[in-house]
Amino acid sequence: MPRKPTPDESALFRQAIAKLRPSNNSSPRKKQLIKTPDNNKERLFSCCYSRNNYLEPINANDFLFFQRNLAQKTLRKLRQGQYNAEAILDLHGYTVDDAAIALEDLLVYCLDTGKRFIRIIHGKGSNATLKTQLNSWLQDTGDVLAFCSAKRLDGGTGALYVLLKKQTYPEEDGYDSE
Repeated sequence: MPRKPTPDESALFRQAIAKLRPSNNSSPRKKQLIKTPDNNKERLFSCCYSRNNYLEPINANDFLFFQRNLAQKTLRKLRQGQYNAEAILDLHGYTVDDAAIALEDLLVYCLDTGKRFIRIIHGKGSNATLKTQLNSWLQDTGDVLAFCSAKRLDGGTGALYVLLKKQTYPEEDGYDSE
């Protein structure tokens, strides 16, 4: 028969649970954006806000694929979801403007920290607006080597695997930073 917890154990349990609950002043649909240094932000800014042109709508069930001269082995691993996601962005409930900011923040964070493989969950939506925008934004971003729709267990055509360029900095190449 299990023993009854002591008052100290009960208090510790309540404290631990309180930390897991969201605070009352935040809505469950609001996502917190990643705050990062602005090292890479300037060059990404233009791509994430380039929404002036008409984009051909993409069907919610369409498989997306884009690449920039990658080895077949790397492409195969990407398409099969064999890379571990180093960052995940879930855009469910986001407006297009909020999604652009969140994507920009995620890309800056990944580029600044050296993360190369990310998964973006955009959902299918009734008219696939986010999917259409992401397709355009990611192709316009020079730091994106490739992306494709995810495997079914990772979201299928409602999610993307994205592979970013490896960042090299002058200090790593043996150059003086001045």
